[in-house]
Amino acid sequence: MGFYFTVHLILGLCAGSISWTMRPARFTSQTPLWVYGAWGQLSLAVASIAVLGAIITTAINFPIIWALATTGEILLGAFLTGLMPVWLRFLIAVLSAPISVIILGALWGFWYI
Repeated sequence: MGFYFTVHLILGLCAGSISWTMRPARFTSQTPLWVYGAWGQLSLAVASIAVLGAIITTAINFPIIWALATTGEILLGAFLTGLMPVWLRFLIAVLSAPISVIILGALWGFWYI
């Protein structure tokens, strides 16, 4: 179960980082330009689909209590995003699309990580 905890926590970190990054900043000069472009929108969409896909996949493969645990693990990852320095949030946000695709592919059994 350590694998599932780790990947769900990472999905929560990715979703929390990109959602925090997409939030309107107090000063727009503090936000990188890629956030408002195509890559930021793609990262947000992929991270959202990956979070929902992970919860639905867990609900299908395991009892419903594990889907609730998955939701808690993802929320824990999103909460931990608030404790990170800003540069690390931006780094995770920029890498969230490929990370989410890799993790979701592993959860669906396309490949192993």
